[in-house]
Amino acid sequence: MANRRDLVAAITGSIAAWFVVTPASPLDIKLRTSASTPPSSVSRDDTLSENDAFDPSHAAQAIHSRVNQWRANTAAMPSLNWDSDLATVATDHARAIAETAEYSHHSPDGTTAEMRVRRGADCFSGENINKIRWDTIIMTEYNDALSREIDSYVALADHCVIQFARSEAHRNNMLQKDITAEGIGVVKTTDETETVYIVQDFC
Repeated sequence: MANRRDLVAAITGSIAAWFVVTPASPLDIKLRTSASTPPSSVSRDDTLSENDAFDPSHAAQAIHSRVNQWRANTAAMPSLNWDSDLATVATDHARAIAETAEYSHHSPDGTTAEMRVRRGADCFSGENINKIRWDTIIMTEYNDALSREIDSYVALADHCVIQFARSEAHRNNMLQKDITAEGIGVVKTTDETETVYIVQDFC
């Protein structure tokens, strides 16, 4: 693991990036992808050591739980149900993004997000996507004392939801009044970048 101070100094070490959509040449890398149904809970003490395997299902569950906490705290909104069909579609798209390096809501064949989601789920109410480097330092108000390392599912989930919440379009997607469910797909590359791709679909 790189020196913490060195990573903090390189603020660009955090490469979280995100896009949003509302209704209306492959890389030679191995991927870890999320399952359709996540486990029931994720512990706050879930730090992974260098020898621990990354579990995309746990990552998806952590993000799902954090989204529901954020909705409740921000707007007193009810929890979203987990939709396994949406999760499967989201995981497939996260995998496609990782394999092609095409960071977009459109599939490599030109299919739009709505077309893609409606083929595998009953409805479509928007999509958020994100990419985050695992095992890097995330600055908090540019204060080293408050910085944290992405080394756990909870830390990943916190950073993902914070990034979404700071973008008006992504925030609005998560606060839609008529949505009742979401599915989240997580894919982590096993190359040196250890990039985590996250796709969040709503219904």
